[in-house]
Amino acid sequence: MAATAELWARYGHRRLYVTVEEDGTKLGFYDLKTGRACNVPSARLNEFLEAITAWKTAHPDELDPVAEPPAHAPGEAPDSASPRPWKDLAQNRPGQSAAEVADAYRHAQPLRSLASRVLGTKSDERGWRVGAAGEVKTARQLAKLTNPGLFDRIAPGRWYALHSIPIGERGRDIDHLAIGPPGVFVINSKNHQELVTATDAAVFLGGRRTRYAEVAQDEAIRASRLLTAACSVQLPVTPMLSIVNAPTVVRGCPRGVIVLRVDQVAEWLASRPVRYQASTVDKLFEVCRRSTTWEQ
Repeated sequence: MAATAELWARYGHRRLYVTVEEDGTKLGFYDLKTGRACNVPSARLNEFLEAITAWKTAHPDELDPVAEPPAHAPGEAPDSASPRPWKDLAQNRPGQSAAEVADAYRHAQPLRSLASRVLGTKSDERGWRVGAAGEVKTARQLAKLTNPGLFDRIAPGRWYALHSIPIGERGRDIDHLAIGPPGVFVINSKNHQELVTATDAAVFLGGRRTRYAEVAQDEAIRASRLLTAACSVQLPVTPMLSIVNAPTVVRGCPRGVIVLRVDQVAEWLASRPVRYQASTVDKLFEVCRRSTTWEQ
């Protein structure tokens, strides 16, 4: 459906309101003074940007090149200010954060760590080491989307994955972030031997209730907030749990968290309906790979 932009200028404001001609659906507005887009449904982002670009092309005399930045999609800066230095998170390895913690415990508790490895007993080092191994297995599944072989492609379009994304300043991280045509997904890997059961109420390990769903939901909410701030467009993020090694029974979707065995992750993502065009996926990845996106 074609969308058009209409100028609204009152009370010192100059905005372009975008409407779908066929059914009158409102797609939000673009502030000509600040260059920020507001109230844009993420699934309609491409229509919105096309309408803004068409209006600007048709009304060049209405633009102030100093005061009015161009419309921008995710990954494009809203102004010409020098960006802060950032680290490329695409260089992070799967399980990197957990492996670093395990290494720290191994050096701090060498005898206990060695005994744990030999006897297979529990220790802080072993817990983090096993967690890192689980993240590596999930990353291998995501590679089926991001780097498929010539005859192994299971999903159309481009996919990206980031791993061990530090968030905030308290040592927390997101295990995996998958970005593709269906949207953005945060994936938390859990590597266990005991039965994992997911119900609508919670995720259980053996007979014990865990906070896995709450933590996954919190990560998705936080990721959505940070990406929305970085892109100036509302960006939903879906939380997921990837269960490694453990027998898994799924009877519900606790707190909206998708619970899957690790070998189901890639196929499930590939089956999701398309939300974004390839150009938008590329720009989302450019935002997500910047360490500064996750530092607020």
